[in-house]
Amino acid sequence: IMELKKYPINIIEMWCTYTLDSASKGRVNVIEDDISFTVENYVRKHYEELGYLVLEGSHVHFFLWFCCGKFDNQRGGNYGGSEWIKLNKENAGFCRNKKIAKKYNTMVKNASKMWLAYYHDYPPKKDIKLLDLIRCLNSKELIGLLKSYSAKPYKSKGAPDLVVFNPQTREKQFVEVKSYRDSLRFEQLMIASDIINCVGNLFTIAYVLPLNMDDLEVESLFKLAMDDDAKYLKKLYLMDINKIWRGFNKTDDKVCYAEYDCKVTINCLYFFLSKTKNVIPKYTTKHFYATWNREHKRRYLNRLELEWAKLNKSKN
Repeated sequence: IMELKKYPINIIEMWCTYTLDSASKGRVNVIEDDISFTVENYVRKHYEELGYLVLEGSHVHFFLWFCCGKFDNQRGGNYGGSEWIKLNKENAGFCRNKKIAKKYNTMVKNASKMWLAYYHDYPPKKDIKLLDLIRCLNSKELIGLLKSYSAKPYKSKGAPDLVVFNPQTREKQFVEVKSYRDSLRFEQLMIASDIINCVGNLFTIAYVLPLNMDDLEVESLFKLAMDDDAKYLKKLYLMDINKIWRGFNKTDDKVCYAEYDCKVTINCLYFFLSKTKNVIPKYTTKHFYATWNREHKRRYLNRLELEWAKLNKSKN
C-alpha cells in the first residue's frame, strides 16, 4: 500500500570550513578560529550563542522512555532497586491503561526519580536542565509524545542530536545535525514523523556545509588513490618478481604494462621495483585524480612505505 506523507521539516544551512581529514571515512570535523569542532558541537555552539538551552537529544529520548516505563524492560536493569521497579511499573501501567492524559504529571515525576537513580554514578548527567526542558513542553505536546512512545517498543536509535529551548521566547526545536556527507536514516525519519505529528513543526535538520568543497573532493580522491595503490602493492608482493621484472624490461610502454599486464598503477609498480630491483622510480601524476603536489608525494610514499613494512613483517 502506498501512503503519501508530507513532513514540514525545517531546514537550515550552516556554512563553514571542514578539516581535510574529514575527507576520510572517519568522523568529520569543522574548524573555526583555529579550533576544531565536531559538526554536532558546532551547531550546539551556534544555538548557545543565540541564547538557547541545548540538551542532548538522546537524554530527552531516554527520559520519555522512562516516562513510559519501557527503558528498564528492554535493558533488564535494576538501576534503583525496589523503588525503581515500583516507579517503572506504575508508569507502564498508566500507559497500558491509557491514563497518560490524566497521569502525565505523575509519570514525569516518576521518570525524574528514575533518571536520578539511573545516572547516580554519573554526576555530569544528573542534568536538571533536562527537567526544565520537559516542563517547557506544554501538556498537549508532552501527552502527544508520551502516547507515541508508549505505543512502540523501546529503541535507542533515531533520537535527534540536540533539543534546543529558548527560555525567553519559549521557542523549541528538535535538531538533527548532518554533515555534507550525511542523510536522514530510517529511524531518524520515524522519530521526526512522531515529533511533527505529536508536537508540531518543531523538527529541524541543520546541514553543516563546506566552504572548501573543492579541497575536500581533491583530498578524498587522493586518499582513494593511496588506498588503491596500497592494495596493488600487496598484489605485486604476491606475484613472481622475476616475471614482473622481465616484462618491465621488455616493454617500451611502462604505463601500459603496469595497467594491463600487472593490473596496477605505474607509480605502485615503480615503488615495488625500487624496493626489489633497485630501479630508480619515475613517479607520474597521471593516475591521480588530484594534482600531485610535493605534500601529496610525501604522504603517498609514506603510505606505501608503511604498507611495505607491514608486508615484510607478515612474511617474517
